[in-house]
Amino acid sequence: MADGITTADGDSLRISGIKIDLTSGTVSHAGISMTTEAWLPWLAIASDELRSAKVTRQSLVEAAQRQDFNAKLEALETEMKASMVAISASSFALDAFYARVKELAPPPQELVTAWRKNKTARHRQVTELQLRNFAYKPGAPDELRQNTESLYKLRDWLVHPPADFKPVQLHPVLKEAFEWRKTVFTFENAQQSHNFALAVIKVSVESSKPKEKALREWCINAQKLLEPLLKVSDEDK
Repeated sequence: MADGITTADGDSLRISGIKIDLTSGTVSHAGISMTTEAWLPWLAIASDELRSAKVTRQSLVEAAQRQDFNAKLEALETEMKASMVAISASSFALDAFYARVKELAPPPQELVTAWRKNKTARHRQVTELQLRNFAYKPGAPDELRQNTESLYKLRDWLVHPPADFKPVQLHPVLKEAFEWRKTVFTFENAQQSHNFALAVIKVSVESSKPKEKALREWCINAQKLLEPLLKVSDEDK
C-alpha cells in the first residue's frame, strides 16, 4: 500500500504509532497490520492451471486420433478440472483486484447504497468501479461489461453448480456429445478467462487516470508485482 512497505510477493506491512525515545534509543509502536494482494496468487494459479489444460488438450486430441476411448475420457476429465480451476482463479483474481481498488478509492456512499438497494450484480459493480477509476479506449467499456458478465456467469456455475439434467452438448474439438460441463469448462474458455482477467488488471495498473493519490501510488507497485506473470504469459503464447 502507499503508506506501508510492500514485499516482492505482494504482502504489505503497516506500522502505526511509531515512537522513538531519543534518550534510550528505544523504538515502540501502537501496532502492526498486514494485507496481501490476493489477486496476485489467484492470477498465478489461473496461469498454472491454464498451462495444465493446454497440455491435457494435446493429450485429448492425440487420444481421439488413435481412437483410444479410455485415454480420451481421462484427458477430457482432466482438461475440465484444470479449466474449472483456471476459470475460478481468474474470476477470483478480478474480484480481489476490485476489492483492493474499492479500498484505495472508495466509491461514493450514495452509489454503494444504490448497489445495495437495487441488488446490483457483482459483475456490474466490478465494471462500474473499473470505469470510474481507470482510463479505457473508445469502445472498450462495452467489451469490459460483456466479458466481465461472461466470466462471472462461468464463476457462478462453479460456485453454485446446478444439479438438474440438461441436454448434452457437442465438445468444441471432439464434436461429440457430452455432459454440458465438459463442453463449457474447456481449454478455450479457460484461456479466454485468464487472458481477460490479466488484461483488465494490466490496463488498470498502467492507467494514468486514477485521481486518488493512494490508488496512483499503489498502481506503481502493482505494475512491478505483475511483471513476472506477464512474462510467463508471453512465454506461453
